[in-house]
Amino acid sequence: MNLDQIVLTGILGASALFFLVRVLAIIRGVRKGISEAWWDHPGTRIKNVVLDGIFQRKLYRERPAGILHAFIFWAFVFLFFSVVEIVVAGYIPGYTLPLGPLDGPLYLGQDLVAALGIVGVFMAIYRRTVSKPRRLMHEGNRAAIVMLLFILAILVSFLLYNAARIVQDPVAAMAPWRPVSGLLATGWSAAGWSGVAPALESVMWWVHILALFTFLAWFPYTKHSHILFAVFNVFLRKPEPAGAMRPVPAERAGTPGARSVRDLTWISLLNAFACTECGRCTDNCPAHESGAGMDPMHLMMGLRDAVLSREGGAPRAAAAVADGGVPGGEDLFLAVQSP
Repeated sequence: MNLDQIVLTGILGASALFFLVRVLAIIRGVRKGISEAWWDHPGTRIKNVVLDGIFQRKLYRERPAGILHAFIFWAFVFLFFSVVEIVVAGYIPGYTLPLGPLDGPLYLGQDLVAALGIVGVFMAIYRRTVSKPRRLMHEGNRAAIVMLLFILAILVSFLLYNAARIVQDPVAAMAPWRPVSGLLATGWSAAGWSGVAPALESVMWWVHILALFTFLAWFPYTKHSHILFAVFNVFLRKPEPAGAMRPVPAERAGTPGARSVRDLTWISLLNAFACTECGRCTDNCPAHESGAGMDPMHLMMGLRDAVLSREGGAPRAAAAVADGGVPGGEDLFLAVQSP
């Protein structure tokens, strides 16, 4: 191994370590919950994953937010394949996925969705800094903006990396299938900067690697953990119509509700990590709108804290459920329903 490969290996290892430590902690916490059936209605569950998990049908109910989220989501879906190529190229120079005739269409899709992803990031930044929907302002903007800037660095470095490759060898870089990168390369050459293309390629490769794997290590520690758990949330969602209730198991008939996370099902606990903290549940909660001290979003945030606590007690934010600021604790009655 040369020095670059040793550094790359260290970055990959550190990122994987931070990622796995957090994910395993979440899994251990979720296992505190009681069992619940999840294998019924497989057809309905798979259909929900396709429509709501992959094509994100529900997000388009709020058009601007749905569009920006779709741009960013599909950028990451398509760029997964580029990540494989770029990382392996760090060990095997010039490596490309052996997809044959599918290479060109894949590169075209990657180039276009990377550009749309950048548009989505700027839409999200505008939403966070200018339009400022009230329900998003509960957390402040710092963490969200930092995460968006990481995504922007990932997407911009990808396009500039390919542009530098096109400047040096358009045929090897398959320039006709990379219109956005090709446009950047044309501008770069027209400015007379072709001589620095090799250095630009190297710099953008490292920027891409560092931004991507820092993002991978960090996001499970934030609300962006929904990237990992949203699909499970959709698959495990109850297939019955909204509002339908299931019978209380006989062993729990005398203790309805929940006083700690151990009184909730593991699916309910897992769902807390799929929460995006968008605030739509609170905005549409009749109890909250009536002025009662009920805030579903903060309840889910508190539930996450409780799942990860050693004690497995009631969420610290659960005081928002009860009027009068009743403090949280093992003896606090919580009526938490699995989404």
